[in-house]
Order: sequence, then structure tokens, then C-alpha cells
Amino acid sequence: MTDAFSLTRRGFILAAAGLVAGCATSRELSGPPATNARKQAERDLAEYELGDWLIGFKPDEPYDIPLIDLTKLPRRFHRTMEVYEGREPPGTVIIDLETKHARLVLENGSAIRYGVAVGEDGKGWTGPAAVGRKAIWPGWTPTARMRNEGPTLPAFMPGGVANPMGARALYVTQRGQETLYRLHGTDEPWTIGEEDSNGCIRFLNEDILDLYGRVQTGAAIVVRRNGKLV
Repeated sequence: MTDAFSLTRRGFILAAAGLVAGCATSRELSGPPATNARKQAERDLAEYELGDWLIGFKPDEPYDIPLIDLTKLPRRFHRTMEVYEGREPPGTVIIDLETKHARLVLENGSAIRYGVAVGEDGKGWTGPAAVGRKAIWPGWTPTARMRNEGPTLPAFMPGGVANPMGARALYVTQRGQETLYRLHGTDEPWTIGEEDSNGCIRFLNEDILDLYGRVQTGAAIVVRRNGKLV
């Protein structure tokens, strides 16, 4: 779930998309050139929205993934491999609400740790959950409550760099039923390490891309706060 204020801001950005190409700066960004006009338009939008956070692009389909200047994030939120001595089996995704980290448990006593943004206090799910399905550049449908809070929100936002779902999404299910919660990328990298959502877990786009390629549908998701399950 994503806050209505941010989506209202994105609505303004999308409305101004026709002007973005003329507003783009002349900074040289890393990565190969865009291969078509659609990708170039999304790159221009990313440069407009992300500003100094943007350092380049990783080729992807149907859009290229914006890459972020990691020096702007504390090192503790950088993706890293670490020793893991917990009881969860390989393939489990663990969300630590206190430290603002997600971990994917691997074989041989190791895990990959990612910095994330989590839900504001009291917002999120409790109890066992799983990855119900996975999506590439997902679209997003604001809830009725969000549209009431932000009347300018569209009924549906297609996938793209300004979509709050980012480049990839893992849909959270409980007892076989899809919830409103997701593990997903973000176009607001400055929120990593914060409590800044309505319960979804936000990753840098390059991190959710990494997790997406490793995690399986049906994988368990465990949420902890202060070392205890929630």
C-alpha cells in the first residue's frame, strides 16, 4: 500500500511527462543508450523525478531500471551477504521492522540482506505469509480509501519508473488469499531505512530485481519486530 500524498505528487509528474524531455539535464549517466522512444521517455521521467539520486540505467524490458547513487544511503542499507544462524529454512524472506532490513535465507548458513522501507507504526500485516505471485513492472490500482484521500489519483497506474510499485513486485498472501501488501521496488530511494508506507515493504529497484530472481512463488515471509514474530 502506498500513501496518497506521494501518489498525488506522482500524478503531477505523470501529467507533466510531455514536458520532461525538455527539462532533462545534460548529466552523463551510466549504461547503454535507450533502444526505443518508449524507454527514452521513461528515462527522461526518471531523471526528472530522481534528480541527483540517479546515476544510470540497467537494461530491462519494457523499461530500463534506474540505478541509484548508493553513497547517499547509509552503508547498513546496502545489499550485502552475511552469516545467518537463524532457524528459518533456505528460501525464507525475513522482514525486520526494527532495523529496516529484509533477508533472504540461503544455503550453508548465509543470507542476503537488503535495506528497506517499512510500514508506519501499526500499518502492515501480522502472522505467517507467503509470496503468492511475482510481477514485472506491475501496474497499481489505488484503493478506494486512497482515492478518497487523494481525489486526483487515477483509477489505475500503468507500470513505469514513476509507478510506486517499481520494477518488480512480490505479492503477499495469507492462508492462500492475496492481501493488499507487496514487497516491491520504489521510485523514492530516499525512503529506504524509514517507516514510510502503509504496510508494503519497499526495496531499491536493483535490490527487488535481485530478490525477484532468487525467491520462489510460495516462499515463506516472516516479519519480526524487536526480535519477535508479529
